[in-house]
Amino acid sequence: MYDINALPERFRNKIEVTDDCWLWKASAFPNGYGQFKVKNINWKAHRYSYTQFFGDIPDNLSVLHRCDVRRCVNPAHLWLGTHDENMADCARKGRRAGELNPNAKITAKQAQEIRDLCGCGLFLRKDIAEMYGLTVVMVKYIRTGKNWTNHGSS
Repeated sequence: MYDINALPERFRNKIEVTDDCWLWKASAFPNGYGQFKVKNINWKAHRYSYTQFFGDIPDNLSVLHRCDVRRCVNPAHLWLGTHDENMADCARKGRRAGELNPNAKITAKQAQEIRDLCGCGLFLRKDIAEMYGLTVVMVKYIRTGKNWTNHGSS
C-alpha cells in the first residue's frame, strides 16, 4: 500500500505503526491532532503526511480521517474534503454538535432560551453565562449562531 520509508526520517521517527493506523507519538495541538514543525511552520501531522504522499492541499479543502483517529497519519486513512463534507462525515459518525455531542453542556431548548434572553435586552451576557454555567464567549457564540446553529433556533 503506502511505504512509511517514503517519509522524511525526522517525521517517520515520530510514528508508531499499528496494524491499522500510523499513530503520531510526538507533540500534539490542544485539540489532539499531531503537531510537526518544519521551517518554523507548525503543521498538523496528518496534513504534512498527506502532502508527502499526494502533494499540495488546495486552500478550500481539509484533510479528513476515515479512521477518526486524530493522531493517525496513515495516508490510506486520509482524504480531501470540503468543510461541508467534513460536517456530514461527523454527523454520519455520530460526532455532531448539539445534544448529540457527549460534551454538550446545554440542550437545544436551553440554547434557544439563551438566544431569547440575549435578544430581549434585559440581561448581560455575563449574567446569562452564569445562569447556564457557560462562558461569556460561549453565550456570544450561541447568540450569533457560531454554536448551536439549527438546533432549535427559529
